[in-house]
Amino acid sequence: VSYVYLEPFMEIELYPDIIRKFRAAGIHQHMYTNGTLCTEENLRALGEAGLDELRFNLGATSCADNVIQSIATAKKYIP
Repeated sequence: VSYVYLEPFMEIELYPDIIRKFRAAGIHQHMYTNGTLCTEENLRALGEAGLDELRFNLGATSCADNVIQSIATAKKYIP
């Protein structure tokens, strides 16, 4: 399952419960983000829910430092 609708982190609170349900069914899941709205708290929640991958779209080049930090933080919680 791919979560790609607009920017998932705009409504990130909706995803952990959904991710848990698909995880329980053994379904691989990944999410696409531009990384600008990521926080340690929501990245940890996604990792704990069982998100398999977080993919970053580097189109938000004006926010490169923020995106690099988001990638580093995501690596702590999501494989």
